[in-house]
Amino acid sequence: MPDIVEVPGEQLKCSACRLETYGFERARSLGVYENDIVRAIMMLKFERIEPLAKWFAGRLAEIYIVNEEMFSADVVVPVPLHRERQKERGYNQVELLSKPLSKMLRLPHRGVLLMRTSHARKSLC
Repeated sequence: MPDIVEVPGEQLKCSACRLETYGFERARSLGVYENDIVRAIMMLKFERIEPLAKWFAGRLAEIYIVNEEMFSADVVVPVPLHRERQKERGYNQVELLSKPLSKMLRLPHRGVLLMRTSHARKSLC
């Protein structure tokens, strides 16, 4: 995970975001990746605790609604898992989250707009 550095007068940014090498304008996290959030993510990711997906979707919807002008969106698109990982788990945890999120935001859900082209794991914010 990239280091998070606080710069006076600026929002917290990880080292990768400070380099501004990503092909998007803005990202927003739900919270700091530690303690209970980490445990909840792991339970959703590896144990398919679907109520957690709806909980995460609700929190993301709240963030979106408060910042709607900054985060205007036309569609909700889950990032696909590599097909081997999908086969191994039997589900895509992001899709479990993105479907209720799209309903909460009244946006279309398009699960086939992105295609995984590599199995490589990259560290993102």
